[in-house]
Amino acid sequence: MSRRRFVPSLLAQYFFLLSVSLFAASGEQSNASFSGLDTLIRNRAFLSLPLHRTGHPYRVHLPSNLSAVTAVAVRLRGADLWLRGAGVGSFHLPPGIFTGPYARRMLLVFYDLGNLSASYFSVSGHVLIAPVMVCLAYDASNATFLPSTAGIRELSLQPTRDLITIAFSAPAEGSMLAAARCVQFMPNGSASVGAGVMDGMRCTATGTGHFSVVVPVAVKESRQAAEAVKKEGRRWLVWVWVALGCGAAAAVGLGLGLRVRRVGRKRRFEEMEKKAEEGEVLDRVWVGGSKMPAAVAARTQPVIESEIITLASAT
Repeated sequence: MSRRRFVPSLLAQYFFLLSVSLFAASGEQSNASFSGLDTLIRNRAFLSLPLHRTGHPYRVHLPSNLSAVTAVAVRLRGADLWLRGAGVGSFHLPPGIFTGPYARRMLLVFYDLGNLSASYFSVSGHVLIAPVMVCLAYDASNATFLPSTAGIRELSLQPTRDLITIAFSAPAEGSMLAAARCVQFMPNGSASVGAGVMDGMRCTATGTGHFSVVVPVAVKESRQAAEAVKKEGRRWLVWVWVALGCGAAAAVGLGLGLRVRRVGRKRRFEEMEKKAEEGEVLDRVWVGGSKMPAAVAARTQPVIESEIITLASAT
């Protein structure tokens, strides 16, 4: 096949597959099972595959009702995965991984369910505290020439040295961190609760699958109760600080009022003393426990009337 004929043929295949996927999307989107979600994301990833180079991760565009889901895909050679491994998003695939069955090229699909995790997955007696993270692998050796997505073969990843690690972004502290357990969801819908999480909220995996972190319901409820008590305590503490602030403000206001009153009284006394010094000098006498000003007697002394007549006759 010549190069000129190959390019139009490739574009025709792409648009044909895109139309088929859009036509079937409504039926797939209504399927609440995670297997239907895996198929939808896989088909969208393969439709965009011819437009991207090997080894370069690309975003998988999903329908609007799955806007909370983040999906990324990357095509790799089997030899590159074995020699160098791969790291995409929260997943770290160490060197020494081979696929089963063998594939010359593979398409790795990673997606994060975000706040839709609880809509697709649940664990009896436990509650999710982290989003569900998914890693899937498909044979992409002849993906360019596939007439449809029906013949895509799923692969398994088999680490021979170190395990695959998944880092979850959801924080966990105290009792929540001590009780947190890694969980893997099986194809039949069952859940396998494993060991506790490692430092940094990390879990390990031996292959592809759907992974998350859970805690027992009792731990979650006790944590929520403790948070409610802590929140109520904070609210009470706020009111205490408000009351203390109001009391302090009232005390300051009262102190200022008393200070102003004392200053005013002192000024009035100073004015009275100043006026007294400028006028007639008055004596001071003690009346009870207070020292009061007293004026010198200025009236004519009283004289008996008979004495006045005697004085007049004598003159």
